[in-house]
Amino acid sequence: MEISDSEKAELFRKWDESGVDLETYNNRIKDKVSKIELILEKSKWELENKVAEEGYNAHLAQKRNSSLYSSNELGRKIHELEKEKVWFEAQILSDKKIHELEKDKTRLEAQILSDKKIHELEKSNIELKTKLDHSSENLQDAKQEKVLLTKKVDSKEQTSFVMMKKYYMTIAIAGLIIGGFVGAFTLYQDSVDDDYMMLIGEHAKSKYLVQNLRGDTLATWFPWMLAGSQALQVNILDNSLATDERIEVIQNTISSDETLDIDNLLTHKGPEGTTQTFYKGWGGALQVAAQQNTELQIPQTFDFSNSKRPIGDITIELSSLSDPDGYSGYTKSVVDRGEILKSYIIIYDVNSISNEQLSIIFMHEFGHALGLAHSSDPDDLMYPVIETNFPYISECMVDAIAGLYDGLKSSEVTCQS
Repeated sequence: MEISDSEKAELFRKWDESGVDLETYNNRIKDKVSKIELILEKSKWELENKVAEEGYNAHLAQKRNSSLYSSNELGRKIHELEKEKVWFEAQILSDKKIHELEKDKTRLEAQILSDKKIHELEKSNIELKTKLDHSSENLQDAKQEKVLLTKKVDSKEQTSFVMMKKYYMTIAIAGLIIGGFVGAFTLYQDSVDDDYMMLIGEHAKSKYLVQNLRGDTLATWFPWMLAGSQALQVNILDNSLATDERIEVIQNTISSDETLDIDNLLTHKGPEGTTQTFYKGWGGALQVAAQQNTELQIPQTFDFSNSKRPIGDITIELSSLSDPDGYSGYTKSVVDRGEILKSYIIIYDVNSISNEQLSIIFMHEFGHALGLAHSSDPDDLMYPVIETNFPYISECMVDAIAGLYDGLKSSEVTCQS
């Protein structure tokens, strides 16, 4: 609020009238003003200090609160870090465990491969050992066979030497005896009908086998047991070798009743001028044998067939193969309870023999199929090696058939002059 000039003049007048020293008063006022200013300055300073202190305290409180907040946050952070640490440690342990498991897996796989390899080696070792054992057995068998063959060779050489000595001695003696008969015998031989002699080239060999139903090999002979006039079924296996001509040869060899009378001098069965009847086929021989009133019915009737299957009582096969043992024919008979159930005949190397040779070999084998064993007479048809120049069915064979079907059993047929 401002004081006007008139008010100031009035005020000065009053001061003059009162006798107040304006300068002193003014100084005093200045002093008070100075004091008031000092007090105000002090109050201001105190107030500023107080404000500053309060601000500082507030700052400290704020800072404290901030520190507390930071501490809590830090604690939470530490907790999270601890969790992360635990997780990482677990992860590290897991990775370590996985690594260990991988190592274990690798080790086990290696162990499995090793065990498998060991197993394979053991298996291979067993196989090699088995092969070695077999080889040793085969070697031992070969050694034994070699010893046996050596013994057989030595025995044959000795036998051959003895036989050669006997042979030359026999020739020497026989030469003296035969010399006187040569002329007469030559004249007689020229008069013999050449049809009686059947030269078959190399001697034909035959083998036969008699087995029961268990497969046991029997060293005797057995008959067929037929009822009444029952016929035997004869089947000639149908193959490329069984031509009509060969089938006819086989059928004639079985069915023919044609006979021959041959001087016993030619067959070494007796003196000159005496004869013996021979049969060109089994039909005539069986008819004569059946006249002896045997205990069992002698087969006389045969029904023929030509099937690809081995049906019938007697099966006949013509083969182009050669027997490894050099046999020309083979007969196998199956027996049970003393009777023949089935017979199987095979003629080998058919392409290399004539119909005449086929008839001779088959005639011999059919004798086995009827039940006959081998003969002990080298001049007989049923001798193991067909050497005779008169390969027909002799009266001896007829008697052997009659004896067989009358209950006689023997592993050989003994023929006497």
